[in-house]
Amino acid sequence: TLKVASEKNIPVIVDAAAQVPPVENLWKLTQKGATAVLFSGGKDLRGPQSSGLIVGKKDFLATFIDINFFNYGIGRMLKTGREEIVGLLSAVEQYIAMDHNKRNKWVEDQIKKLIGFSERSRLYKIVRAFPNEAGQPMARAEILLKSSDLTLEDIVTELKNGTPSIFTFVDRGHLFINPMTLFEGEIDIIIERLTEIEEDLT
Repeated sequence: TLKVASEKNIPVIVDAAAQVPPVENLWKLTQKGATAVLFSGGKDLRGPQSSGLIVGKKDFLATFIDINFFNYGIGRMLKTGREEIVGLLSAVEQYIAMDHNKRNKWVEDQIKKLIGFSERSRLYKIVRAFPNEAGQPMARAEILLKSSDLTLEDIVTELKNGTPSIFTFVDRGHLFINPMTLFEGEIDIIIERLTEIEEDLT
């Protein structure tokens, strides 16, 4: 697509809202010929949820200056606030500086903890799933049940109603735990809750 569009001088704008990681996508897609690439400022960049990042060719991006409503008039209420701009800039700088190999190893370690727990469990079988739901090169854990007496929806309900409340959901018959969204120590809390549910319901 990029090759054909380039030959015809047709701009290509890529919706890459959830396509980091890998961090290289922040520059790789434009290097391959995309005119502009759009990323969510939230999601894995972890900047302001109301922000977004556009990268691309300077002359093309210059057109956005005329439509970003920072002057008075209709649409001014839709302008991006200074707080979002600074927050997103900081998020991008931190994301690029992050040790992504170290982070990937941490994610894999959390999944190994869950799998190790399930090997001692009568109720759960937990397996590594790759890639994640957005096609990102990050693994996640899928929870399966060894018993037919309970459903994945039962587990979701118990996790939500417990203390602390843990929100998950069943997606097309699958239940995942994604360490990308967790902090240090939180996988242990999830394991504790899963253990309590097993003891209470089996």
